[in-house]
Amino acid sequence: MKTARILLAAFFFFEFAPAGAQLPPSNLQFLQAALRACAAEPVATLAAVPDSLIVIARVPAGAESPGRLLQNALTEIIRAQNRQGVFDRETVSRKGIAVNYAVVQAQLTYSRLPGGWLGWLRTARAQRSAQVAVDFDVHHESTGEIYFQGLVQIVHRDTVQAGQIAGLENTAVPMTVGRWVERERTHRWLEPAVLVAATGAIVYAFYSLRSQ
Repeated sequence: MKTARILLAAFFFFEFAPAGAQLPPSNLQFLQAALRACAAEPVATLAAVPDSLIVIARVPAGAESPGRLLQNALTEIIRAQNRQGVFDRETVSRKGIAVNYAVVQAQLTYSRLPGGWLGWLRTARAQRSAQVAVDFDVHHESTGEIYFQGLVQIVHRDTVQAGQIAGLENTAVPMTVGRWVERERTHRWLEPAVLVAATGAIVYAFYSLRSQ
């Protein structure tokens, strides 16, 4: 049967076609993008404020941390607005807009996705999530006026091949190492059912071809 041959050929093409060699953004870049999105909201409230001096809370020197990534993101965004961004330890008498923050959450997680058509034949896929929450306090040090105060939460998600995850992490930087979480219970019975149906379709196509 000509139709069966076409379906069988298409199936094996999509199941066994090699995945692209290009890696997605590393976990460090992925987390950095989430923190940058988190920093954009409070800084955006300063668009109409004429003061050009913005005093950014400094993160203690040391290893890479979510706080340091956030500090870098704030600095880039502020300087992109043609403002002068300085750190609180670099100035004592100079007054301006203070940007204080505390990273409440910054974590990476993976959850296994359904393999689709015969997922055991394909490279397993996973959903990668970066959950970030930062408490901001943006105010004027001279007048005490508050421009922004509160918690900003961001969740970034994408899909990666499970076999790529080791290459996306950097064990020397703990914040880039994600943890696996269980996917929804409904998928536990759904994927085996799809697997059985797909297997049946292949067996049917195989014997149909033999009968020709």
